[in-house]
Order: sequence, then structure tokens, then C-alpha cells
Amino acid sequence: MEMFLNSVMSLILLVPEDKINRPILNFSEAIINANLPEKYGPMKLRILTNLIYVVPERGNTDKYRILIDLIKCARNHRCINAVSVGLNQVWLYSLFF
Repeated sequence: MEMFLNSVMSLILLVPEDKINRPILNFSEAIINANLPEKYGPMKLRILTNLIYVVPERGNTDKYRILIDLIKCARNHRCINAVSVGLNQVWLYSLFF
């Protein structure tokens, strides 16, 4: 399942940078809203964390929104300690939001 979602993420990254915001945010929302068993919670967190790190810096993507989705997912699956994004990164993302 994780390999499939990573493949989908790779396909999304082929979209031109000026049009990438909507597909990435839709993918992020789909990951959160996926009705999967509890054992897939850490996998969803890894996918969203990978998404934050692979989104192009020059693109007009709201990394802050992806981060919020990551925190929501961690809260829903009770694994907030698995969030590896630091406060300095959150501050940088909030500047562009």
C-alpha cells in the first residue's frame, strides 16, 4: 500500500510547478480521509511527511496546509510523537501561507 501511494505521489510531482498545488492538496486530503484500519496510521504519516519534503520549493504549494493535514492524521491515529517536522520548519511554512 505504501509503495503504491509513493508511486502516486511521484506521478503528482510530474505536474508542472505552477499547477501542482491543487493535486498535492487533493492527495493530502485523500490520505487523511482514507477510511483505513488503525494499523495504517504510521504509513499515512510517512506518506505525508514524504510529501512535505518532496514538494518543490519554487512551486506555489501550501506546505503549511500539508503540515496541518499531517498533524490531524497523527492526532487521529494517536501517534503525534511520530511527527518529525520541527518548529523551525513550521515557522518557515507559515511565512509562505
